[in-house]
Amino acid sequence: MLILFRCWKNQVPYHEATYLQSAAAKRQPTLPASVEIKWKKQSGMVKFTGLSS
Repeated sequence: MLILFRCWKNQVPYHEATYLQSAAAKRQPTLPASVEIKWKKQSGMVKFTGLSS
């Protein structure tokens, strides 16, 4: 929806190729499947403590 609004506001046609190219450039690398997230319970709350591989 934001993309269509921006196209309307700038009065430019929507080009999906431009959107896909921009999205690919912004993608962040994903973590490997073997990474485990560590949590620690503290004062009745759960806190992120790190990652382990």
